Amino acid sequence: MTGTGETEQIWYKNPLDGDFVSVLEERGDEKLLRVREDYSPYPELSLLNHLALDKTMNEHGRLLLHASFIETEQGAVLFTAPSGTGKSTQAELWRQHRGAVIVNGDRAGIWRSETGWLAGGVPWCGTSGISLNRILPLRAVVILRQGPENRLETPRASESLKALMEQTTINPWNREMYLRTQEQLIDLVQSVPVYRLRCRPDEGAVEVLARELGL
Repeated sequence: MTGTGETEQIWYKNPLDGDFVSVLEERGDEKLLRVREDYSPYPELSLLNHLALDKTMNEHGRLLLHASFIETEQGAVLFTAPSGTGKSTQAELWRQHRGAVIVNGDRAGIWRSETGWLAGGVPWCGTSGISLNRILPLRAVVILRQGPENRLETPRASESLKALMEQTTINPWNREMYLRTQEQLIDLVQSVPVYRLRCRPDEGAVEVLARELGL
């Protein structure tokens, strides 16, 4: 990213060859995306990544969390963890054994409303291909860890904050964005149940969490 007066420029490279393919110019609330004529992204949805919508969301109080997002009778439950930990597996287990709806396989928008924290669908969904446009009350956030047994824990607030910061989209060079995100996540861990689930990829993991949530 570069800054020129009141205009910020964000350059994007093609991950295949490292060549620059677009530049996003931001002037206040205005965005102008210039794309190289011979660049044909596949899928076309990837162009959304070039619009820095995560930054715009953050500026309007919305956070983008790396999580599998399910709809339960009590609202949204988000499974968050680094890639490969089993977020999609746990979401699918809830679909199979509790009839939950998978709203998004990889991302969730979260924000504080007048009535409490909400989770909403976003157009990014990773390889799952599941991306529904729904907004639900946020019932719980579950930090996943693989383990030899299914065990639910309540981490300390500082541990929860660290784990959520690591899985929230933040531009590391943008101090305002970082501090704004940190402030919001502090509020979230104080307002919404956050659990750590050490689990196996089986129905027992569902039962342990469902029992705690009363589902």
